[in-house]
Formats: sequence, C-alpha cells, structure tokens
Amino acid sequence: MMSYGEMRAVSLHAARSYLRVQGIDPVMATCKDAEAALDDICRTDDSLIVYVWWVQCASKTQTRLFRAEWNAWAKAEKSSRFSR
Repeated sequence: MMSYGEMRAVSLHAARSYLRVQGIDPVMATCKDAEAALDDICRTDDSLIVYVWWVQCASKTQTRLFRAEWNAWAKAEKSSRFSR
C-alpha cells in the first residue's frame, strides 16, 4: 500500500500532466487550478490512485500539504525558467 505522501506525489504529477493536455502551463496554474484538475481526473475512473487519495483519503492536512507542495514546485519551476 502506498503512503499518503506517495499518493500525493502521484496526484501532483497527474494534475500537471492533465493541465498540460488541456493546454494550460502548469507552472502558471494556481493550486486551485490543480485541485480542479484532480476533480476532473477523478470523474474518469474511481480506481486511480488520484481518486483514492483525493476522494477517499481527503483531509484538510492532505489538502494543505498538496497546496504547499504545488506552490513550492511552481516557485522552483518559475525560478528555474526565468533565470535562464
């Protein structure tokens, strides 16, 4: 069984990928945009790790950690992108 941290990491990657497919630069997306992406992903298949973490294991703590990790990733990506 995966830990919450592992499921959250999968969810972060899934949200970024989904946003890219939708034509949205994930670096410029907010954590609310990422959460909306997770909602959309979860509508497609209830056996996905994203669904298990986002819907079944949802908690304020996990959401707070997801937002913090999303914002930290986006900040690092923006810094890297604009320092070239």
